[in-house]
Order: sequence, then C-alpha cells, then structure tokens
Amino acid sequence: MNGTVGHEMRKLQLYQYPLPPDALVILHSDGLSANWALEKYPGLTSHHPSVIAAVLLRDFRRLRDDATVVVFHASDFTP
Repeated sequence: MNGTVGHEMRKLQLYQYPLPPDALVILHSDGLSANWALEKYPGLTSHHPSVIAAVLLRDFRRLRDDATVVVFHASDFTP
C-alpha cells in the first residue's frame, strides 16, 4: 500500500496468515529489492535472525531509499 506511516497513509490493512511453528518470517519495506532468495545462501536460515536481516540489507538494499527488514522465527511467538 502506498503512503508513509504516520504521514499520508490513508488506509490500514490487517493481514493474518497461519504459520507452522518452524516458519521463518521475513518482512521488509520497498527499500529492499524483491529479487532475493534464501536458497542462494545455503545455511543462512540457521543463523540468528539479525544476521539474516543484515545479509539481505547488505545485498539487496536500494541505495536511493530507506529500508527496513524484520526477521523472526514463528516459534519465538508461539505460546
């Protein structure tokens, strides 16, 4: 959705997805190219989420935009 949160955002949309407990969730802004694929980085998913985010930022950040990457394991949020 177009807009800047807290500035010109006209609509907020909630999305809910069922996740298996072993899911790795990666969320990112449009400041990161959508051309990344974890398969190109064997073993990366076994590292801490901050390392995964750092690699994606390093290799796929659009230099003329700000970027946000959030990575977490679904099991970290399972009761």
